[in-house]
Amino acid sequence: MRTLEPTRGEHILEMAACLFHKRHYHEVRMEDVAAHAGVAKGTLYRYFEDKEALYLALILSSMNRFTADVEPLLAESQPADERLRIYVRRSFAFCERYPYFLDLVQRVEGTSDPARLEPLQAARQKLLGIVAELIRQLDGLRRYRVKYPLIAAIAFVGMLRHTFRFLPKPWPSDLPDLLVDQFLHGVCPRDSV
Repeated sequence: MRTLEPTRGEHILEMAACLFHKRHYHEVRMEDVAAHAGVAKGTLYRYFEDKEALYLALILSSMNRFTADVEPLLAESQPADERLRIYVRRSFAFCERYPYFLDLVQRVEGTSDPARLEPLQAARQKLLGIVAELIRQLDGLRRYRVKYPLIAAIAFVGMLRHTFRFLPKPWPSDLPDLLVDQFLHGVCPRDSV
């Protein structure tokens, strides 16, 4: 039996992403993915046992790519609030580049076997840990008081996710900074006395 080539698997995922970007999950058949990737259907099934496995692999690959992009933020010397802004800007750039991503995640969360979602949950926890650490570091700036960084990170990520899903495009160019300011200073901050 021939070994699987990682580059071929990545190519198949890229081609599947193109299709999922244009059509909904139920409209994309495995035959379509194989044809678009230029591989035989049997080859496709050697890499992904079914459509859901392909779908999950695409989501996980995208999450890992994004995590690898933002992970170095923790090591940068800029203040934590500026690194949080960079995180949000990169999040928006990612969603602009991969507009299908949130739809994929939304679909798979409600329909997949929980055991199949474990790698996705682990990737999500890693990303949430990055955000929680950035928020925890806000406490060191003395302008912010962060009592529960993980809860704040969950709220922050939820705010971003819902903005991506429900705010109509085109998004204002200053939206990332507006969201960070909203998070850091509240919905209705009191004027300083």
